[in-house]
Order: sequence, then structure tokens, then C-alpha cells
Amino acid sequence: MSVWAKLRVALGVAFLLFIGYTGLTGGLQQVSEAATLGQRIQTGTQFLFGALAVAVLGALVARRRWARPALLAWGAMLSSSAALATVAWGGTGVLPAVAAFVATALIAWITFWAVTPAIKHSPT
Repeated sequence: MSVWAKLRVALGVAFLLFIGYTGLTGGLQQVSEAATLGQRIQTGTQFLFGALAVAVLGALVARRRWARPALLAWGAMLSSSAALATVAWGGTGVLPAVAAFVATALIAWITFWAVTPAIKHSPT
């Protein structure tokens, strides 16, 4: 793996560490603040994308093939959580939710691209 690929993977892993931590801690903090069903569902999705980020990191370290589907699940949950947050917590409409979903899906895609060199060579 080239030095640029290693840097790419390192940045992707750093982002997954950050988003895993913020997803888990933010989800736990929001539990007591969630008053509506939408807020509770969004809190659950936030906690879940944090947990999935940790699972992806574990799969990358262990060089497991299931890192790819776990990363895709993480991206879907991250994007869904962002869209739900704009509606449940922000009280916005559909257009801001779609914008949040698309923007976050792009971030997830960039993260997927960043860690791809570590996934391609997974033996198991």
C-alpha cells in the first residue's frame, strides 16, 4: 500500500473513531431529552451509527470481509439519522431532511473510499 493510501486509510479510521464516539455519547445523552417518538427513533439511529462505526473499526483491524457490508450499513444509518434529526429535533420539512441525507451520504461515501485500501486486502 502506498503512503497516500495509508494516509487515506488513517484519515478514514480517524473519522470513524470520531463519529463512533460522538454517535454513542450523543445517543446516550439524548435518551433523557427525547420527548417525541421521532426524537426517540432518531436517538436510536444515532446510537446505532455510533455502534456500527465501532464494529467497522473492529472489522478493519481484524481484516474481516464483512467490513464492507458493515460500512455500508453504517453509511445508511448515518444518513438516515441526519435526515431524521432535521425533522425530529429541528422541526424542518422534507427538503432539509433530503439535503441532510444527501450531504451525509456523500460524507459516508468519502469515508468508504478512504478505507477501501484496507478492505480490499482482507484475507477473511
